[in-house]
Amino acid sequence: MAFFSRKLICTVCRKKYYTNLRNSHGEYFKGIPKKGDLCKNQILNESLKLSWNIRNPFEIYKNPCLINNYTTCSSDTNQDKGGRHKYHQDIEIAVNQQILTEFNASYSYLSMSAFFGRTDVALPGCQGFFYDMYMEEIEHAIVFMNYQLMRGGHVILYTIEAPEKDWCNIERAFEVGLQTEKNVKDKITCLLLEAEKHCDHQLVDFLTSQYLKEQNECIQKMGRLLTRAKKMIKDPNGEFLFDRQLFSNYVKDKNLMFSTHLPDVEDKTYK
Repeated sequence: MAFFSRKLICTVCRKKYYTNLRNSHGEYFKGIPKKGDLCKNQILNESLKLSWNIRNPFEIYKNPCLINNYTTCSSDTNQDKGGRHKYHQDIEIAVNQQILTEFNASYSYLSMSAFFGRTDVALPGCQGFFYDMYMEEIEHAIVFMNYQLMRGGHVILYTIEAPEKDWCNIERAFEVGLQTEKNVKDKITCLLLEAEKHCDHQLVDFLTSQYLKEQNECIQKMGRLLTRAKKMIKDPNGEFLFDRQLFSNYVKDKNLMFSTHLPDVEDKTYK
């Protein structure tokens, strides 16, 4: 079937323009299409005031009235301004909740690190390990904050829950740590489902290509360490050996758990 350009009048601005239009059955309009010419389930957007389908997506630029209505994903059209584009409000709320989850996890790990660093506990391996976990969760929260800003959303910081103060022993700390990582993964999964619901493919790729794999690896690491801790702390010297292995295998060389002063701005070691 040949394609013919027809002169039509936009029902929004009443301006005349030329484009190729057809209804849901492939029939081309000879004049201004009527409301019943297009099936309701084929309307591109609920806010689309024009009652015809576009054959070629690039034809959108021939009619300015279609620019704000043609979309491939769900969004709040009233908020698509400035640097924000096709970023649904439900996703924005879910990202803020993910930021809160990351900060809550980091606060728990910081409390664990402070507990094992006490002079009456003195387990530097556990102290350094949980401090590194604290820094990792902080980095994740900052990444989600930057993503929120990059998409034109607003970062809202909620109140962080107070963690436990006395962790009793190594086994208790790693049990809570394992559950914390599972909770973080569950939140990421909820955010992923929200992104898929609104066809936000960029956010789906952002989550699946990096965070889900990392969370699964972290859950495995926590689970293995918890199993080893349960076996080793039964022996009188097991707690000491477990802590030493934890320090040598997991604590980073530049861990700041023993730092008691602020780094000099001009100090090259911190650049």
